[in-house]
Amino acid sequence: MVPSDPAFLVDTPRFLFLTGKGGVGKTSLACAAALRLAEQGRKVLLTS
Repeated sequence: MVPSDPAFLVDTPRFLFLTGKGGVGKTSLACAAALRLAEQGRKVLLTS
């Protein structure tokens, strides 16, 4: 169930990995960070 008040989004830390060039390791870095955060018990949503 999603809360009706989106205030829960305000305090949620976000990690974004952005760059314009291809082949610089964006996906590898994002996967490694997501894995580590998940191991620490954090909720993770990873999209590519």
